[in-house]
Amino acid sequence: MLNTEKCKKEQEELATLIDLSIPLHEISLIGAVDYAASENTVFAVIGIFDAETMKTKEVKHAMMDTPIPYLRDYSSYRFLPCVAEAFHQLESRPDIFFVRGEGILHPRRFGIASHFGLMADIATIGVSKELLCGIIHEDRILLGGNLLGHKITTKEHANPLYVSPGHKISPLDAKMLFDRYLTVHKLPEPLHIVHKLLAKTKREIKVTAL
Repeated sequence: MLNTEKCKKEQEELATLIDLSIPLHEISLIGAVDYAASENTVFAVIGIFDAETMKTKEVKHAMMDTPIPYLRDYSSYRFLPCVAEAFHQLESRPDIFFVRGEGILHPRRFGIASHFGLMADIATIGVSKELLCGIIHEDRILLGGNLLGHKITTKEHANPLYVSPGHKISPLDAKMLFDRYLTVHKLPEPLHIVHKLLAKTKREIKVTAL
């Protein structure tokens, strides 16, 4: 079982290392991370794309058994080892990643996008379907007077997404980049592509394992 008290303390300590002051630079490669679970097996897919054309440059995946259950505030402890396995297979290094899950929009300001960004020493943006903390004022999400992220409704009548910086990017730049890559789908294009690849990869892995 996961020692949540130990993990909580670690999250609080690591959150102090997150840097949101780095200005957004020119992006040539952009990445996206998605993951899923089937009972005690987790899957992760990482895609790297040309930032202008969205041409796919690399796709890597990983699969791993884990005894760690899903706990909403501690999802990185379940999924991040598998994400890291896929990340270490990459031959190229993107300028920034979209990550499914929370960045600083987390009770301890340290969701999986922040955890991954700090581990990889790379800029990340968290995109989540759930709001774990904060007060919504118009499209801004505030906590203690600080801007943590933004609520974004990408399609009429669709459930909103919650966007926050993970590491090495500000909340405003994270939203700006999200908006830049939001085209015809509910998710920003890199994350949309990887989400589809994840479903395909899960099917292929399961068939191979039979």
